[in-house]
This record gives sequence, C-alpha cells and structure tokens, in this order.
Amino acid sequence: MEEGFDKKTLLKADEKKSLEDEGISMTSGYESSYEVSRSWEASLSNRSEWQSTNKQHEEIVNLETKLHQKLANIGELNQKEVLLLEDIKKIAEEKKNLKEIEKEYKKQLECWMKKNANLDRALQQLELLASNFDITFENGVSYIVKDDQRMEVDSIFAKITYARRLALSEIYPNSSVTKSKALIINNDFSESEDPRTGTEVDEKNLQMLFENLNYDVLLEKNASAKKMLEFIKLHAESSEQANCDSFIVTILTHGDDGVVFGSDYKPIAISEIIKCANTEVLGEKPKIFIIQACRGKLHDRGIKETKTPTPYAVNQTNKIENSKEKEFEIIEQKKANVDFNFSSYFSSNDSSSSQKYADQEKETDDLRSSHADICLIYPTWPSHVAFRDTNGSWLIKSIYREFSKNAHLKSLQEMLIAVNSYVQEKCAESGTRNERTTIASYLGFKKEKITVNGPLKQTSCYNSSMGKFFYFSSANKKLE
Repeated sequence: MEEGFDKKTLLKADEKKSLEDEGISMTSGYESSYEVSRSWEASLSNRSEWQSTNKQHEEIVNLETKLHQKLANIGELNQKEVLLLEDIKKIAEEKKNLKEIEKEYKKQLECWMKKNANLDRALQQLELLASNFDITFENGVSYIVKDDQRMEVDSIFAKITYARRLALSEIYPNSSVTKSKALIINNDFSESEDPRTGTEVDEKNLQMLFENLNYDVLLEKNASAKKMLEFIKLHAESSEQANCDSFIVTILTHGDDGVVFGSDYKPIAISEIIKCANTEVLGEKPKIFIIQACRGKLHDRGIKETKTPTPYAVNQTNKIENSKEKEFEIIEQKKANVDFNFSSYFSSNDSSSSQKYADQEKETDDLRSSHADICLIYPTWPSHVAFRDTNGSWLIKSIYREFSKNAHLKSLQEMLIAVNSYVQEKCAESGTRNERTTIASYLGFKKEKITVNGPLKQTSCYNSSMGKFFYFSSANKKLE
C-alpha cells in the first residue's frame, strides 16, 4: 500500500511540476475558476480591440479611396482648367480677328459711302432740276437751264450712271498717281514701195489724245517684228506697272488675217502680241490693243439700206425672221443633244472621273483666266482691208473724235459702239491693195498693185473680255 501510495504521490508531483513548467500552477478550484474568468475577459477585450482596429482600418481604406477620388477629380479639374484657358485664348484671338474684320468692314463701308456720295450729289442735282427748268440746244448739245445756270443733260445722266456703276464695283480702277503707259508702234514703210501715207497724222492724233487722257506715251517707229515684241514686253514687265491701272498698245502697220508686219515685213501673230502684254504685274488690269492694219484682201461693197420698207419687204422680213427662229430652235435642240451626250460620257459607274473634274474646278477657283481684261480694237472685219488716206486712217480718226468728245462721260465700251458707227458712215470711191503687205509677198512672190472701184465700205469691230466698265477719267473731268 505504501508503495502504491508513493507511486500516486510521485505521479501527481510529476504532473504538478510539468504544469508549473508550462506556467500553470496547481491551485485550488476557486482560484482556477477565477483565472479562467480573467482569461475569458482578456480574450473578449482582445477581440473588441481587434474589431475596433479592423473598423479603423476600413475607415482608413475608405478615406484613402475618397482621397484618390478627390485627387482624380482635381486632375480632371486641372485638365478642364487647361482647356478653358485654351478656349479663352482662342476666344481672345477670335475677338482680335473680329476687331480686324470690323475695322476692315468699316473701311469698306466708308469707301462705299464715299462712292455713293457721288450718286447722292448727282441725284440731288437732278431733284433740284426736276421742276421749273428750261431745256436749250446749242451746237447739237442739250442743256438744262435754271437760275442762270446750265448743265449738259448728257453730263448729268453720265455722272449718275458712273456713280451707280462705281457703287456696284462695276468699274475698273483707273486713278493711279503713276501715269499708265500707252505704247505707239508706227511702221510707216516710208522707204519701201508700200508707204503708209497718212500714218503720221494718226501718230500725232494718238499722242495728243493719250496725253490728254493722262497717259505716259512711248513711241517706237519703224520697228522690226522682233523689236516690236521686245518693246511691248519690256514695258509690260516693268515694275512700274505695279503702280499703274491700265496698259495701251497701238500698232500702226501693214497686216493680214491674224497677223501684223514689222518694218522687215516679217509677220507677228496678234496672239503673240497679247501674250507679251499678259504679265503678272498687269493681272486684273485692263489691256487695250488698237490694231490699225489690214486683216486680209477682201473689200466690203456694202448693202443698200431700205429707209421705208414696203409691205412686201416687211412680209418677206417676217418670213426670214420666222425661218431663222425655226432654224435657231433646231440648232438649240442639236446643242441640247450634244450636251446630253457629252454629260452622259461620265457614267454612274465612273464617278471617280466626274469627281476628278469637280476637284479640278475647286482647285482653280482662285485663278483668273489668262485671256481676261483684254480689249482688241480692229479697223475692219476679218479678212478685209482697212482704209487710210492723207488725213489718217478711218479707225484712228473716229477714235480721236469720239474719245476727245466723250471720254469724260462714257465708258470705253460705249465709246467703241460710237466709233463703229462713225467708221460705218464713211465711204471710199475706190481702194488700192498692194500685195506686198500679204504673207505671200513676204515669202518672195512678185508684188502686184490692185485697184478696186467703189463705193467701198468698212466697219470697225472690237473683241472684249473685260468684266467691268472702263473709264479713262472719273466722268467729271472733261478733256482739254
């Protein structure tokens, strides 16, 4: 028994020791329960602290998330601010451009008002004369007379027309301080078998006329074909032309269909003469060519005018007019068919071709035709001779007469109609043609002088590509 007891005792002692080694003391039951309770409370306290710590961590995470969102919002606001600053800068530039546009518009408005001032003054003059005035005639000129003052009727209406056209920008500028140039090439062939008798009178009249029109007149006499082209090109390309508003070339020489001759009898195509004057500095400026030369060998024998047509003649005229109308309708119909066939050339399957042509049209919108702003004045119809006598040529005499009288009232186009009328009134009893002035004689054929009995007629004509009216003066200043 003692041995057994001792074993149990020893066993408990060992367990107690082992528990003590592990930090658990062997106490009474009461003490053990108290410790367990303390341990449980400590455990609960640790759990509460953990939960509190976890909640704080979640709050920190949420705060960090909100902070990141706010930072992102700040970044977006910064970007928006940059964009707003750029927009403000653009608006400021646009505002500056608008001010410039407004300034330019005000200039144009002032210019327009200044142009219309001439029209207003002319209308006021017309209103003042609208009542209690008399009309008198003197030397073929009609005058309006009021309060011991008189004015030409044509002058009043010319001023109104000029002012209206000026206000609508229908007139070429021609008021430069620098005088525009007027070239005169006079080949008199005085030392040849084909002298151009009377051409010295044309030369003198043209010099006087152009000087009165405020042009700088430059003369070249008896120039070879090469020298003629060089003379025109030299002055057409001159830097002075940049400050000038127009350019005139007058050629007095022998000629044929489409050509004129130099003093060496070498032909120059009229198209080459135009090409020499078609320079950049003369772009969009009127270029006037007066060609006093024959255009062929035919003579115009004229047709008889019927002053008071008989009923039969009127009836026949009506028949002719009706037939012409029908013929015109047929031609127009044919033209329509041609236009249709041409347009259908670009089928729906070939849209690229039509688009190509459309693109080409867009690309050339800012270009101007190389044949624009040109006026060619001829003394006679194509293939016909031009007349000249000891007092000068029919064309130059008519130009001198009309321009001297009406350059302060009428446009160039209107005066050329009157020139045509003057030339058509003239008549020659006979005419001579020297074959030396033809291309055939230049090539070496024998010269032959031909006399043609009259009466013979002539009509001047002009070809114009001008897009506006051209005035030599401001329709206020009368020539000396």
